[in-house]
Amino acid sequence: RSFTAYRNAKINIVRHQTKNDLLFLPKRNGQNKYFKQKTKGFTRYFSVKDTIPICHVTWQIYPESIVAAMAVAEYLKIKPSVMRARLNTFIMPKGRRQTVSTRRHITYINDTTATNPIAAAFSIIAANDIYRNIIAIVGGEDKKFPKKDLQILVHSLKKSTFAVILLPGSCTDRLSKFLHKH
Repeated sequence: RSFTAYRNAKINIVRHQTKNDLLFLPKRNGQNKYFKQKTKGFTRYFSVKDTIPICHVTWQIYPESIVAAMAVAEYLKIKPSVMRARLNTFIMPKGRRQTVSTRRHITYINDTTATNPIAAAFSIIAANDIYRNIIAIVGGEDKKFPKKDLQILVHSLKKSTFAVILLPGSCTDRLSKFLHKH
């Protein structure tokens, strides 16, 4: 499937919103225009740069996800102290970081939240705290992420992995340029 098909599937979620509904979007996402055009509701933006919650999550979570949750909680008038307490006791969902197989002392993991370069970079760095000799499998369809995001991913790949396997796809061409420069 192409990224356009993926985006269109996600757009179906907001397409049915009414003028009284609310859509939360990350500020720095180049895909926002497609979602904003399809909703009849209000749009609120959040950014890690705006709010860095003071909490210690017992499992690794992408910071932008925490900020998104905090933005929704703020809108719902949930006290920050209550939200922080909930985040501090939150347990990693089953299947979030799934062990696919272990063979010859190699553990294969699927991280279901590593769906964009920044999230993947965060996941690789977090996994490096638990696993050694990480071999990352990245690439695939180009979702038109900013060059800076790909550079952050490449930096984490160079810093925290033993090897990198590139999947065929249009994003692989962009990633390989940065990997060779780095």
